[in-house]
Amino acid sequence: MSFSYWISRRSLLLGGGAMLVGTALPPLGLRAATETVEKELIAAPGQASLRGADSPDTAVWCYNGVVSGPELRVPQGGRVRIAIENRLPQDTTIHWHGIRVP
Repeated sequence: MSFSYWISRRSLLLGGGAMLVGTALPPLGLRAATETVEKELIAAPGQASLRGADSPDTAVWCYNGVVSGPELRVPQGGRVRIAIENRLPQDTTIHWHGIRVP
């Protein structure tokens, strides 16, 4: 079985030119991955209903007013910069899941 395909000079030049232009543009995902996501977390005392509506609120420590803290999403390969303000009565630490830290 033989196969032959003929391409015109015009098609060759147009296709080659399109490939050259395409290599000059950055990949779409690359720009998003290189942008730095900036977030601010405020650790502070708060109140939350942990035992149901009929029970009194419980004193909790939260981030940005949420008991478990806000969900932070960064694309793979992306960078994140987080400023943390500690309004708690003592020192605190954060345990990060799914992020490599030095």
